[in-house]
Amino acid sequence: MIDMDIKAKFYRAPLGGGTIALSILALAITVFALFPILLMNPLLGIFLHIVIGLILLFCYFPIPKGYFIDDNRIVISRRFSEISIFYNDIIDIEYVNRELLISYFSIGVQGWFGWAGTFYYSRYGWVKVYSRKLTQMVLIYTRTGKKYAIAPEEPEDFIAEVELVIKAIGGGNSENDEAVDNGNGFAPVIEENGFAEVVYD
Repeated sequence: MIDMDIKAKFYRAPLGGGTIALSILALAITVFALFPILLMNPLLGIFLHIVIGLILLFCYFPIPKGYFIDDNRIVISRRFSEISIFYNDIIDIEYVNRELLISYFSIGVQGWFGWAGTFYYSRYGWVKVYSRKLTQMVLIYTRTGKKYAIAPEEPEDFIAEVELVIKAIGGGNSENDEAVDNGNGFAPVIEENGFAEVVYD
């Protein structure tokens, strides 16, 4: 039986310094650009302020508040929705620091309050990112080939607790699983601890 303290564990999504700087810079540029319009054409200025306010709300809602380690899943908690990553779908979980700072292509929120969307990296391929910073992150690989990047406080403790819960419920990969290339340039190789070590081609 899983310990309730582990089951109910919640990790905040801390705000990174880079996120703060990008948000302030974008806000300053927006105000500087709109102020002359507001003086010359108040109605147009008000309309543009409303539009930008709606855009900011759109960017704010997908950003995570934090992450729950539940009894059978990791929960990415957002303002009006949540995303679940079930333990029986996880083949590996690892700590990454600055490897996700630079992406080549992205679809989603980038820097306004945080990051939320799908990003492409030369090393990892497509990654679903839900965080408020791009350093000290946790990268999760799933059996379906999807990868998730999250940034909980104390990421190494987060990984240790997830591994503990998965072992407690008998999750992870079975010893009979085989290494299969999922088309993203890596193949999971099963280790003795029941997880898969991701090996890149």
